[in-house]
Amino acid sequence: MGLQPAPKTTDPPQSLSSGSRIVRGVSEVVVAALVVLAIAGGLSLIARWRAESRAAAPIVPDAAGVLTLRPYRATITGDLKRFPTELEAQTADFSYTHGRKVLAERQERKVGGWTAAEASVQWQFTPDRSGEYKVRVRYAGGDDVAGSTIRVDIGEVSLQKSLESTGGRDQWASLPVGRVDLDAGRTYHLRVQPAATPSNHWIDLDYIKLMPLEAPASR
Repeated sequence: MGLQPAPKTTDPPQSLSSGSRIVRGVSEVVVAALVVLAIAGGLSLIARWRAESRAAAPIVPDAAGVLTLRPYRATITGDLKRFPTELEAQTADFSYTHGRKVLAERQERKVGGWTAAEASVQWQFTPDRSGEYKVRVRYAGGDDVAGSTIRVDIGEVSLQKSLESTGGRDQWASLPVGRVDLDAGRTYHLRVQPAATPSNHWIDLDYIKLMPLEAPASR
């Protein structure tokens, strides 16, 4: 019996080959999208970690011993908002000059939007000298702010001060809240919040400043 010729292989139907290419193309797109999402998620986590680390790091005084506590270094609880908005919400070219401008604006951001007494802004700081410090708050608010009370807790000390209207949310005023004794080298926690449930928007907060009594006057 003679050898039979091997059967001829046939090419896959054109429709099947096209389908395979489509599946392969879709798979590549999905993989690329997953990679982009993973990178974006990683960058978001890094940005959040940097913000939390920056907020958690104790704030140190300037050469005169003055401590300035700004919202961009704060830990916020409740539904408060920092403003102006984040870089991602701004519209402009990303030149070096603009990047520096945005960084400066971000560091000068305010905080506001109080609707509950439990909402607060918190910092931790370490003074470099012992003694009595004056505590001032820079804020803005309209007529609805007048008569409300701000509460500033520093360690075991609680200070309260009645607020007045500054003439509007675009008018800023520096208000003395009280005095507190601090020890050099000790890390303190400071919390700002309304003493009672606020009406409407309450205040916009610029910063809290702690000044040793012997330091030059600063506003």
